[in-house]
Amino acid sequence: MQRIYYIDGKFVSADNAKVPVADLGLIRGYGVFDFFRTYNGVPFHLEDHLTRLHHSACAVELDFPWTFDELSDLVTDVLARNGSGEHKVRIIITGGDTEDFSSPSVDPRLIIIVTPCSAVTPEISDDAVKVITVEDNRMMPSVKSINYISAVVAMKRAKKLGAIAGLYVDKAGYVWEGTRTNLFAFLRDTLVTAGHNILVGITRQPVLELADGVVPLEFRELKLEELLSADEVFITSSSKEILPIKMIDDRQIGDGKVGEGTKSLQKRFRDYVVNWAK
Repeated sequence: MQRIYYIDGKFVSADNAKVPVADLGLIRGYGVFDFFRTYNGVPFHLEDHLTRLHHSACAVELDFPWTFDELSDLVTDVLARNGSGEHKVRIIITGGDTEDFSSPSVDPRLIIIVTPCSAVTPEISDDAVKVITVEDNRMMPSVKSINYISAVVAMKRAKKLGAIAGLYVDKAGYVWEGTRTNLFAFLRDTLVTAGHNILVGITRQPVLELADGVVPLEFRELKLEELLSADEVFITSSSKEILPIKMIDDRQIGDGKVGEGTKSLQKRFRDYVVNWAK
């Protein structure tokens, strides 16, 4: 089935989806986006994603002329045009066409891209993955910018080393988040995650709610050496949900298997999304 996208007020096939070369997102990387998936065909926490998108646009002084209701209706329309099943949705706002290759247009460009994704299954994999560390910081951590140079470079390094993602480590040795994920660690029975200086993940929030009252929670930064000595480590995102980490660089985490704390949260989260919008 041909994918249908939304660009500048029109629904177009993926083959005919085009953006002018004078778009400020291409020329200067000026733009923001948000990304989510559906469960049972319903966008997961759509209003939270739109709120974060609006925050990102405001933070970089990018015009946001749409209401949440308008964007929600457009997302619903694009999904309907792409048939049944589960989908991933990416909403992008750029500075639009620029005349001087520097200044944004008075009309920002809105793009909505929909692609298929796997359905939720009752089974939870026992697999854990490897990640690498990268000495870097995301510019404006609370903003989901289209400028992903650091993440792309980190992902290229990760693939060469048999890893699936990178973790950002600042010059002081603190690990805040992943290239496209939030980071959690079990230190004995306490679940630790950064409380600031990160992108506030939409998947992260229900994970915290599911953990609250079940395990002690601690919001603080983690030194790399402390993270490497953790009993369990996992990352979260819209596409990865809760993904256990068995190795960071060349250091094994715990016994290299999925820990009981992580398994429990995976099961709780799976029940949560299976019942989403029922």
